[in-house]
Amino acid sequence: MCDIQKSIVNRLTCPICKIPLNDWFTKSGQKISRCEHCNLIAVGNTSQDRSHLYEGEDSVFFQDGNENYYMDESNFLSCRSKLDLCLKYCQQGSSLLDVGANFGHFLSLAKGYYQIRGLDVTDQGAKWAKKNLGIEICLTSIYDPPAEWKECFDIVTCWDVIEHLPDPSRAVDQMKNLLKPGGILLLSTPDAGSLIAKLLGRYWHYIDPVQHYCLFTRKCLGKLMQKGEFEIREMTSFGHYYKIRYIMDRLSYLYPGLSKIFALMKRIPSSILNRHIYLNLGDVMGIVVTKTIVS
Repeated sequence: MCDIQKSIVNRLTCPICKIPLNDWFTKSGQKISRCEHCNLIAVGNTSQDRSHLYEGEDSVFFQDGNENYYMDESNFLSCRSKLDLCLKYCQQGSSLLDVGANFGHFLSLAKGYYQIRGLDVTDQGAKWAKKNLGIEICLTSIYDPPAEWKECFDIVTCWDVIEHLPDPSRAVDQMKNLLKPGGILLLSTPDAGSLIAKLLGRYWHYIDPVQHYCLFTRKCLGKLMQKGEFEIREMTSFGHYYKIRYIMDRLSYLYPGLSKIFALMKRIPSSILNRHIYLNLGDVMGIVVTKTIVS
């Protein structure tokens, strides 16, 4: 086999368009690829199982300052806009499943409006949610939900999760199976087609070779939903509240060449570093879709 043929065979395939991805660059030893048709970004080997990253006391949730993000009270502020989107489309009292419930912040807000359930693979997150928020989270994968959950929910939410999943098409199919006919799926994920993603290119902060598998544009996320027989109702964008301290930690991790500068900035008084600020760079998109009713 010639070198060109070997190169084609070894290239990853776009999970949406089913065509070979083009190599883009390498980051932290992981190959970053793009689809020339829908501009999806594949981060590393999409067939690699990274579920262990979210399990146990050494999970990524407690590394590189991530605990200042995942367990911080700012998550309640950030989840409010997502709950507002649910309330716009979904009647109060409906049954809601949160896929990738993490530490339970969204479910804690939603329980005052909906009949809630949650699933996640993160044992530490489930323990924290139960202890601190009184939220029960089922420890299972979206790829293996309980059989009795089929067509059980009026609403499925999936906030900032699909980019962490190795097989997004299968995950969407499973979420569709959990919805009742006419049910609503609400999802958020980084937007690889956003202006800031284009401006930063290979330095875009969501190109994370540790946690992320696929980064979608609005075009390819829409195609994924239509392929899953969903009708698109709305696409929007989300911002997030962050502690200034977390921003410094994250930028230092993402851009190690600038770590000395961020280390100096962290000498700012704690009263300032612990303040929350709201950021919306337009590079996190939300989508609302309805499960098609088959006549």
